[in-house]
Order: sequence, then structure tokens, then C-alpha cells
Amino acid sequence: MIEELKSCGPISRINIVLLTDGSYIENQQLTEYLMNRYPVQGLESDEFKLLKAYSKPYYYVVDQNNIIIGSGKWINLSHMQDILRIEFINEVKP
Repeated sequence: MIEELKSCGPISRINIVLLTDGSYIENQQLTEYLMNRYPVQGLESDEFKLLKAYSKPYYYVVDQNNIIIGSGKWINLSHMQDILRIEFINEVKP
């Protein structure tokens, strides 16, 4: 996942935030490795339990009102692009 995000560069219209259980230093190193393209936020294990992230890596799709409209196991970037396209199409109202 990290290598794919690094190789694709910034993604327009979509904000990606990485949530990790890494230490402050590990999160800083990850931010630098990703060339500051994506924010990295550390969470405690209790916070991860509240998110119900059942596997790693896991994703959430959140709309402009911060409502979760999709989630699941991250497979690869191509899969994520398909998921996001589906989620956005579902949000469009005639």
C-alpha cells in the first residue's frame, strides 16, 4: 500500500489520511518517505478498536460531512480506484 501511494503521487479530489499505530518517529519517517503527500496520524490501539478496522491495511471512505460511506480491506490501488468510483457514483443524486 505504501509503495503504491508513493508511486502514484497526489490524487486530485480525494484526501487520503493514513492512520497508523506507529510511534511518533515512525510516523514522521513515513511522512518523509511519502514526500509529505499524505498526512499521517498516529492512533492508540484503543482508538483503532473504536474504528473497527478488522484487518490491516483497512480503508474508510468518508463523505464531505465526515460520514462513513464505505469501508473494507485495502487490496491494491487499482481496487481502491474502483471502490472510490463506485462510492462517488452512489453519492450522485439526479
